[in-house]
Amino acid sequence: ISLQSIENRNSIIDTARTRTVPKTLNPLWNQDFIFRVDPSKHRLSFEIYDQNKHTKDEFLGMFYVDLNLNIPYESGEQPLLTKDYSLLKR
Repeated sequence: ISLQSIENRNSIIDTARTRTVPKTLNPLWNQDFIFRVDPSKHRLSFEIYDQNKHTKDEFLGMFYVDLNLNIPYESGEQPLLTKDYSLLKR
């Protein structure tokens, strides 16, 4: 996961990495990451890989999350909504 500047797409401000979910075609990650963001200036970039023990990890695709949209947030009583994203090539 990378926090990027919208103005300079090559600028990575912060990064985080999820744990590997082995032996599944439908992995679920229930991890929290905290980034300081300005929704009008930043976006999140996600890169998805298939981990291989004997060869280089295979890049499957990527997607972006626009933080300037009305993204729901998690509260104690209401769960975070989910959304499907199509993977893009680099």
